[in-house]
Order: sequence, then C-alpha cells, then structure tokens
Amino acid sequence: MIKGQITTNEVERLSYLASTLDKNSLIVEIGAYRGKSTVALAKGMPETCHIVSIDPGVLGPQSRPDQGYETTETLLAFRENIKPYQQNITQIIGWPNKVAQWWGGDIDLLFVDATKRYESIVKIWKAFIPFCVYRVASHDYVTDETSDQYYPGVHRALQEVVFPKVTDEQNHVDYTWDGVMK
Repeated sequence: MIKGQITTNEVERLSYLASTLDKNSLIVEIGAYRGKSTVALAKGMPETCHIVSIDPGVLGPQSRPDQGYETTETLLAFRENIKPYQQNITQIIGWPNKVAQWWGGDIDLLFVDATKRYESIVKIWKAFIPFCVYRVASHDYVTDETSDQYYPGVHRALQEVVFPKVTDEQNHVDYTWDGVMK
C-alpha cells in the first residue's frame, strides 16, 4: 500500500480517467508525494501513454514535516513505487510554474494535487490550463465549507480559472474533482 492522501475511490477514479485516454496521450501530474496517484494513473492508462510527474520535492521548505514532504526519503519512495511503470513516467523535480515556462505540448489529462494556497495554486492552473485538450482534475476539492477538508484557495482557483473552461461533464469523488475541457 502506497502512503498518500488520496482515497481508494479516488485511486479508482484516476485509473478510470487514465483508461479513457487514446494511445500516445500525455498525462501531467503536478504534486506526486510518494507516487500513489502516479501509480493509479499508470495502472489505468494505455501502455503507450506517458506521464510527466512534476513536483518540487526536495527543493521545497519543510512545509509539512509531519507528512514527510520534501525529503530525500519521500523522493526515493516515489521512485521505488513507480518502478513497474518507470518506462512510461518522467519525473521532473521542479517548481510547476518554472516548468510551465518551457512547456510546449498538449496535455490530455492534467491532475493537480499541489499547494492549497490560492496565490500558488491559481498560478499553476493559469500556467497549465492553456495546454489542456481533454480532461483536468484536482485533488483537495470539497464544496462543504464546514468540512475540515475544505480549502478555500483550491475552491476559488477552480472557480475562477478552471470551471469556465470545462463542459458540464464533471465528476466529484471524495476530494477529487474532474471535468472535460470545452
């Protein structure tokens, strides 16, 4: 069992989303931790698809030392967990907004599970949404403002940047939202 923040239902949903892609599609994941979502996507995708996993990992300050983010141990755990799929995964240790500056290709599925702060997450979405051609998904999305899992920054960024660019074909499973691009 891979340690991570996504639920079993979310793992199944991510695998399903990846399974809907055409061969040779590109998945971009922003925020990987130990690779639980990466493996879920890899298990579901056609074997000719590719994942680019972007995470600042060891570059970042210790914002969540209780979770083990930004440690060498976490980086090594990620690499161990993705081993069965590593030929279809490119890991980029970098800041998402810096990576977006040189990005140049279409993204068939974008999954964002990064910072929860509005100022940061809105920049990530603004940087990557222009490249998205099929599906987008976000973790940490809850509509119930009384929930301890409600993150106003994620909610606001999705409302302002993402929701206007997706069709009515949207789903919400536990803490993960996804939609189809217009």
